Amino acid sequence: MTKITRIYYLMGLQIKDLEVGGLLSEQQFYKVIGKSESSVKVKNSRGVVMNITNNIVQEGMFSSDQYTSTVEVTRTELVKHFREVGDNVFTVKYRKALDPKVIQAAIADPAVTKLSLADTKRLLKGEIRELRGHLVHTEQVFGHVNVVDLDIALEDPKAHAFRKVAENTLVSLVCKNVMYIIKGEQ
Repeated sequence: MTKITRIYYLMGLQIKDLEVGGLLSEQQFYKVIGKSESSVKVKNSRGVVMNITNNIVQEGMFSSDQYTSTVEVTRTELVKHFREVGDNVFTVKYRKALDPKVIQAAIADPAVTKLSLADTKRLLKGEIRELRGHLVHTEQVFGHVNVVDLDIALEDPKAHAFRKVAENTLVSLVCKNVMYIIKGEQ
């Protein structure tokens, strides 16, 4: 039994028992590990490497990184779009508050005689982080979205890849070929 056949067997799907008219479904996330003229080589979250023909990729998949349009939105609209990403991959940028010790060290540094206005704003706003993942759950009360960081999960399926993203820190979202960005945010 090959490795692929064994995985299908363990999943309970028996190719020989499929009947014309039967229905199939799939929910997988892939990391692109290669490309050819006719297919894309991917690795799924279970570590299985496979080639998917270009017509299947173009017809039924979205990228977390590509977008064909940019839409400026309010923070409320961005949060709404983020909550509605469903099972699609996305890239989200958000502001991660700096550790107070980092801010204190920057202020206390003798080499820094005066912080510029831009540096002060950066310290107060926090640094921009980027996460590519998929949605797990939204917490309506606390304003957090639980996600799986696919850059971690697809490298090591056993690693802890769950993350919380605070809705009030969102800067931009790329999902289903659209980039949503808060008006005036850079």
